This record gives sequence, structure tokens and C-alpha cells, in this order.
Amino acid sequence: MNNYQIFFAILGAVLYLIGFVPYVYHIFHGRVVPHAFSWSVWAILWGINTYILIGSEWWSLSIVSPVVRSVALVIGSIIAWFYISRVHISRLDIIAIVLAGICLIVAYIYGAHSAIIPTILVDILVLIPTLRKIHDNPDSEDAFAWILVVFSQAATLLSLPTHTLENSLFWAYVMVMNWLVAIYILMRRRTVQSWSYKITHIYKKYILRN
Repeated sequence: MNNYQIFFAILGAVLYLIGFVPYVYHIFHGRVVPHAFSWSVWAILWGINTYILIGSEWWSLSIVSPVVRSVALVIGSIIAWFYISRVHISRLDIIAIVLAGICLIVAYIYGAHSAIIPTILVDILVLIPTLRKIHDNPDSEDAFAWILVVFSQAATLLSLPTHTLENSLFWAYVMVMNWLVAIYILMRRRTVQSWSYKITHIYKKYILRN
């Protein structure tokens, strides 16, 4: 690796931690409420794709950021399951965790590269509960953390000595998806904070029900 690749490899890990640490802080202070099943599935999916990257770039610092994020997602999953007082389990959550398990089986039997497209599809599915949560309460997620993931992923991609479909597709997808989620959080906050939304919400909640 040359100097600029080493720089971006380290930068990717640092940027992710800058977003993750405050996110966990907000969880313990009740501001952010993570979806336990989503974090569990993401931990599995990221584990698969980190393994893919390790397989192709095991000798380089490019794996630092993916490994850091995989470990962080496991920690976040544990926090979500044991700290959140009430974990709501829906049918979609069960389907997502089963499909994530199938992705693991595919990766084990047919090779991790064969699981790239399935992991993307499962990730899209598991985003649905989080998007619903953001729609109901945009303050339950931290847009700053989602944005930093985008820059972390961009730095990771820039740190790769070579770019192939196997070591870049999922990471590029996540970069785009995290950016869209961050924009959605900010847009929902702006909508919720508007007077017209508040009046409509009060009307529907108290007047129409009565």
C-alpha cells in the first residue's frame, strides 16, 4: 500500500468510530432507539462482506475499517437487545433474520462471493423497520452517524489497492443507501417540526378519534 491508501484506510476507521461512539452515547441517554433485529442482521451481513474483503485484501490496512464496523455492529446488537426495555418483534424481523442466516449458509457452502447480491437484498429488506421508525420519530436516529458512515465507506473504497465486483459492490451500495437514509432523517425532522404537520397530527390524534 502507498501512503495515501494507508491514510484512507485509517481515516475510514476513525470516521466510523466518530459516528458510532456518540450514537451509543445517545442510546444510553434515551435519545436514539436502535432496532435490535436490524442491528443483528446488519452484524451478520457485514461479517460476510468483511470476510470477503479479508479474503482479497488480507495483507493490507484496507480491512481495518470493515473489521471495526463489524465489531461495532455486534456491540450495537448486544446493546439493543439488553438495554432497550421492550423489543418489538414483527413478522418482517423474523423473515429478515432467517434470510440473513441463509446468506451465511450460502457464503459457507458456495463461497462468500456468491452471497454478495443476497446480502444486498436482505439489507434492503431489513431497512424497512428502521425507515418506519424514522417516519414515526425521526429523532430516534442520528443522521450524523449515518452521514459519517458514507464518508467512512468512501475512504475504505479509496484505500483498496484494486477494485473488483466482489470487494467493492456491497460497500458502494451501503455508501449510497446510508446517504439516502441520512437525507430522509433530515427531511422528516423538517416536516415534523413544521407547524402544519403539528396541527394536522393533533387534529388526527385528538379530534378525529373523538
